[in-house]
Amino acid sequence: MFTKLRQFRLLIGALLLGLTLVSCQSAKPELKAPEAAPELLRFNDRDQNEHLAPHMAMPEALVTEQLELRKEQLSLQNENQPLVMAHYFPWYQTPEVHGYWGVHWRMNTCDPEQIDAEGKRDICSHYYPIIGPYDSLDPDLLEYHILLMKLSGIDGIIVDFYGAQNFYDWPVLREASDTILEAFNAAGLKVAIMYIDQTLQIAENNGLITDPAAAASADLAYIEEHYFALENYLQVDGEPLLLDYGPVYLQSATNWQSAYAGLASNPDLASLGYVDGFSSTTFPWIEWPEWQNYIPNYYAWVNWKGFDLAIGSAYFGFHDYYNEGGWGNSLYYLDDLDGERFGQYLAENAQYNPDIIQLATWNGFVEGTMLEPTLETGYQYLQDLQDFTGVPYSVSDLELVTQIYKLRKAVGTGQNLQSSLSSIRFALEQGNTLQANKMMQSLKFSK
Repeated sequence: MFTKLRQFRLLIGALLLGLTLVSCQSAKPELKAPEAAPELLRFNDRDQNEHLAPHMAMPEALVTEQLELRKEQLSLQNENQPLVMAHYFPWYQTPEVHGYWGVHWRMNTCDPEQIDAEGKRDICSHYYPIIGPYDSLDPDLLEYHILLMKLSGIDGIIVDFYGAQNFYDWPVLREASDTILEAFNAAGLKVAIMYIDQTLQIAENNGLITDPAAAASADLAYIEEHYFALENYLQVDGEPLLLDYGPVYLQSATNWQSAYAGLASNPDLASLGYVDGFSSTTFPWIEWPEWQNYIPNYYAWVNWKGFDLAIGSAYFGFHDYYNEGGWGNSLYYLDDLDGERFGQYLAENAQYNPDIIQLATWNGFVEGTMLEPTLETGYQYLQDLQDFTGVPYSVSDLELVTQIYKLRKAVGTGQNLQSSLSSIRFALEQGNTLQANKMMQSLKFSK
């Protein structure tokens, strides 16, 4: 009797548990992408943002004079090989990882769930990643990007940081920045932060913060705690290098001194626009089409101001999707000079002996500035980098990295095959590309 009663209770319990699980599953809300901050990074008001390109206001005669002086000084020094650092965006999400398509794939007009006859998803970009749209938190993606950079001679990345505030999609972006920096640091690549102080202005304008100074201090405290301590964080004379894509909000030395007050370190500030009395240096970004001699003007400015650190910029063009994506009017169009601009700009920077060349950008699909492989550009720009940096690798080695990524996705959880792919990756990391290619051929044959 006792046994039958116990069995009956167990049966009822199992039924109730099953109904509960079904109820919970049916009631589970569909994940939705968090709202993105308005107008972030779109410096389309030329009059208000002229300070972000101070070198373009230099008189032509002064530019000529300072460039001649710089070349004279360089002739007396040993030229250094500049660090090549790729500007890296942490803002992509997919349903496989986050449960939704992020706004930088879909904007207001695209639906990545729609797939055309060629197998391409509907993403908001004039360019399509050679591996398809991806998630910034995907470990397979990070492996792919790290290997491509190493085989192209890239020394590290500069990652955007949108602040410690829990508004809009900034917490999602912060998690991605954390993960990306840790992965690249662990892989032995150099890392640095690009602070986006524009978020302070956006938060204040929308009534989300009442004390922007305290918010700025909290942002820098987070950067110091989570990033400056990384083993491979970029240092200048023993202090961390902090880049700022602005300033938009913190435009005075007093603002920055207040934000720095609680830090244990004293970061060297490299800002896009010059903060008089505080910036350690400036850096250029991507020129407007009507600007002439944008890169030489930057080095003339560096020389004139007496900066110890020069951070150049190299890019192939600019072709944004803002208008088609419903995010307002397009900023401008900068052509690629029949594929020659990027290589020319690498060489142009090199003749002025920069300490760092920032690649703008690694993965800026919305603005059409990405150097990573796409269906439209292939591996062209990474080949240009291989030629420039002198690494002993070829396009076939880059293609092998793409094969690893695609096979990881095709294999899924197959432990043996995943282990074989990890062995191929390890051979590439050791520079043994011949062995890596042989292992890949054996793996394909065995399948």
